[in-house]
Amino acid sequence: LAGMRPYASIVLSDVPAHALTSVQQQALQSYVRDLGRGVVMVGGENSFGVGGYYKTPVEELLPVQMDIEDKKHFPKLAMIFAIDRSGSMSGQGMASKMGMAREAAIRAVELMTPRDTVGVVTFDGAGSWAVPMTTLDDKEAVIRKIASIRAGGGTDIYPALRMSYKALENTDAAVKHVVLISDGMTGEAAFQPLIQGAYEGNQVTLTSIAIGGDADRMTM
Repeated sequence: LAGMRPYASIVLSDVPAHALTSVQQQALQSYVRDLGRGVVMVGGENSFGVGGYYKTPVEELLPVQMDIEDKKHFPKLAMIFAIDRSGSMSGQGMASKMGMAREAAIRAVELMTPRDTVGVVTFDGAGSWAVPMTTLDDKEAVIRKIASIRAGGGTDIYPALRMSYKALENTDAAVKHVVLISDGMTGEAAFQPLIQGAYEGNQVTLTSIAIGGDADRMTM
């Protein structure tokens, strides 16, 4: 905060939230609230909500919200998170692979609406339902279950993807999506026919998120 004091205003031009530490974000909030100075955020691919500022000190200091309040005109969404809980994801704290995977899923659930449907499949050597497909009437209950996921075991992505696609076959949602969160350390499998068949047959789309500096990004 002392280093900011000489400046009348600070401009965040397309700067993502992850580029700032929590301490820096809190200092920016104090810079505005306590020193009466100005902060300007310029729009871009890494600004506002898409920049990760939802529920941060920077969101609190700006005169805008990072989420859309009126969501009744949004298409109904059915989303499944397939989360790797194998031994390679283990570690302590939020900076561990498992910690980052849980945080990614929780942040996404927070942005979904009560009309949406969510499910969570966890996998090591096999897949299992941590959260069976459910509407988000009780969002906090879903978040608690995600937060309780722990790592341990081998890795096999394919069964978890197959379970996820099967669960989305009969939903009436306009948007059907699977988010795979893993370090990609799995055996070879016929992923492409599975992914392509789910898209062509039921318009189910897939996002894969590689976790960790040692992740197999080619597989993901």
